[in-house]
Amino acid sequence: MFSAPVGPGNHFCTASVVHSAAHDLILTAAHCVSSGASGVTFAPGYRDGKAPFGTWQVTKVFTTNGWSQTGDPDQDFAFLQLAPNSSGQQVEDVVGSENLGLNEPFTATVRLYGYPNASDEPIVCSNATTQQSAYQRRIDCPAYPNGTSGGPGSPPPPATSSASSAATSRAATPTTPRTAPTSTRRSGTCTARRQGRDRPVGCGRSPLRRRGTVRMPTPTGAIPPRFKRVHLQGLPSGVAVLSIA
Repeated sequence: MFSAPVGPGNHFCTASVVHSAAHDLILTAAHCVSSGASGVTFAPGYRDGKAPFGTWQVTKVFTTNGWSQTGDPDQDFAFLQLAPNSSGQQVEDVVGSENLGLNEPFTATVRLYGYPNASDEPIVCSNATTQQSAYQRRIDCPAYPNGTSGGPGSPPPPATSSASSAATSRAATPTTPRTAPTSTRRSGTCTARRQGRDRPVGCGRSPLRRRGTVRMPTPTGAIPPRFKRVHLQGLPSGVAVLSIA
């Protein structure tokens, strides 16, 4: 996502397209859009200064009451509504989307994706998740820098499931959550995606926290204030709403 003209150095967070009735929703971390929708642009597939599928402007931000009123970290996710592109097309009709499900297990092997502010290509981390708390799961992965917040995660290929969960991530800091025992840390593999291939890059570690969700909001409505604390299930092959802190 961009808060200035699409180009090197102007992106600030990552998001993914999720299926909706109007084909116009993306999912990211709520803390990415604390200032609202004004001036935010989504460029799917962005790489090396180019937006191969075009761009879409964010028009509305949907968050939970728990996030907007108290900043509940268990609800650090937001659905963003996009206007049609310059050709009148909705984002989902151009690039496809992921479906949201429920009750994904705490333990899984996933790949996390995100765009660092200082890079014009995404980085990828692969590792196994474990249970962090009643509503969160944990993954030890690269210390993703600013810009990777809101990025999705999915099972590594080849994927056998068509379900996936939407992921939102908070930019990593060198701290460990007070609920996360250091004995559960595992090393992860961090790679950068370039021209369809993976290449190693520097890695650190961060925790993955599971979030709760409900049914998708209607294009003109707000997310219902009553959230059920359940697990998010996958996107292209399973993504979990996560927060790296």
